[in-house]
Amino acid sequence: MQRLFAIPVAAPFFFIFGIAYSQLGYAYLQRGSFQYTPQGGIPRIISPTTNPAVYWSVSAGMLAVGAVCLLLSAYSVVCLVQTYRAKGAGQFRPRAFGIVMFGLGILGGGVVSLL
Repeated sequence: MQRLFAIPVAAPFFFIFGIAYSQLGYAYLQRGSFQYTPQGGIPRIISPTTNPAVYWSVSAGMLAVGAVCLLLSAYSVVCLVQTYRAKGAGQFRPRAFGIVMFGLGILGGGVVSLL
């Protein structure tokens, strides 16, 4: 597991998504409601008075996922530093970015720009 989080792209990836999800969850909690439009249906307002289970699970769930992503980001930084120290400064070379990681970075940047 430590090798998985020791790649250099893990920390910024989790950090960006952690900030985005926690910001959305906090905004839903602060606003007090959000609009939900089912496919082919009429829009509904989800709030603590109309549908409390959905409101609290979505808003608190997004906030919790954001917090977990931020914690994983911090853990991946620790793993990266430990890997760097274990291999020595002269021998450590981060793995090259693959096409999948490049695609995830583009996707993450697009999600953050939509916020």
